[in-house]
Amino acid sequence: MRSCSIPLLTALSLAACPAPSEDTDVGVEAGSDDEVGESTTDSRAEASSDTEASTEGETSSDTDTGTDTETSSDTETSTEGDAGTETETGGGPACGDGVVEGDEACDDGNTLPGDGCGPNCMVSGTALWEVFVSGENPGPDSFREIAVDQLGHVAVVGYQHPDVRWYGRFDGSSGDMLWGEVWPGQQAAMWDVGANSGELIALAISAGTPIDSARLVTFDGDGVMGWQHTLPMDSAFTSVVLTPEDDVIVGGHVEDVFHLRRYDSEGNLEWIGPEMGDSAFDLALRPDGSIVAATVGSPPRVVSISAQGEHEWTAAPLEWISYYAELTADEGGRAYVVGYEGSPAHAAVVALDTDGSVLWTWVDEEEGQGWGIVSTGQGLLAGGERFGRVQSSGWLGWFDLDGELTHEQLIAHPDFPDFQVSVRDLERSPDGYGVLGGVHYQPDEAGDMWLRKFEL
Repeated sequence: MRSCSIPLLTALSLAACPAPSEDTDVGVEAGSDDEVGESTTDSRAEASSDTEASTEGETSSDTDTGTDTETSSDTETSTEGDAGTETETGGGPACGDGVVEGDEACDDGNTLPGDGCGPNCMVSGTALWEVFVSGENPGPDSFREIAVDQLGHVAVVGYQHPDVRWYGRFDGSSGDMLWGEVWPGQQAAMWDVGANSGELIALAISAGTPIDSARLVTFDGDGVMGWQHTLPMDSAFTSVVLTPEDDVIVGGHVEDVFHLRRYDSEGNLEWIGPEMGDSAFDLALRPDGSIVAATVGSPPRVVSISAQGEHEWTAAPLEWISYYAELTADEGGRAYVVGYEGSPAHAAVVALDTDGSVLWTWVDEEEGQGWGIVSTGQGLLAGGERFGRVQSSGWLGWFDLDGELTHEQLIAHPDFPDFQVSVRDLERSPDGYGVLGGVHYQPDEAGDMWLRKFEL
């Protein structure tokens, strides 16, 4: 049994099973007067610690090859599925040879993700570990955004219903919490988290003090606060992504001017991008260093900005799309965005070529919403929720690069049919697994922040 202390929050369970071994310049220059306040304060000294609670978790493992992983919101979590076996040379089992042997749960003759049998010969979607973190107040507590760094660790931002904001970092191998903190004060919206090398973590925040002011706050890998920037009132930071050099690119607005800003790893402003018309709600890096941004608005748009901060293109809007939630880019520089269309809503995925032209679109026949998307290397993984008569189920959908849905998984609470489940964000770990952040909750009751690492 493992335990750790989380101010104002209780981690309900930690489960792990053995796993094989991101055109007009507004004219503000670096060092401009519109930035106020810089701090090197240790955030954990600032964070409220009036209430502490312990974290306990027990793990059990059942050998099963089913595609769904059962979870429970009490102090025990059951994880189904065998740990797969990576490709080996010599006399041991070789994943991808078409023969199920050793600890392999499946072997379909390849090591491609998203075809039902994953790259590690585990059934696609099988959980390696998952974590639940709960607040004390009724209502859904959710991991809003996650970021996986080059070390495989997972940085998260979330909220405890109704107005407590939380951030932390989890070990990517075991799911153990490395550190977690409650943001001091109230009326702050934590919109996004960014990480890359593992040495710097950045949070995009709209703070309540001063009212409606944007804050970009950084931490080192141990959770010690580093440099930060605060913009004047009537501003917000809504998205953030880090480059391999730990430069920080953040999206947001100052009054009615919507743009991106780039800071180097020491917090020096390098450039401010052109006006984009709407606030960037998510960002993704391309291999050439350029950035694609998904904006809010009616209709929403996708904008490409070069690594030097220059406008490249704005994709023609699709009038039928209601909302873009998240986007990703593949190794060829193509962009993919997930969201939903219509009322009632249906999850939607849009693929864009390197010049912003539409390659293909996909709309779910079932009602639901799309919230997260990530490139798997050979394809895509999208996630969100699928609506039902009694409950909403978490949804994962694997796609090939031509837009064909090759595999999907619905994740429902096995014991409580009125619990709602939603996948809110998706990332890919350096060791080739998927990581999701989301929520399990019962209406009008306490809910759980939810983090899972799983086979692609």
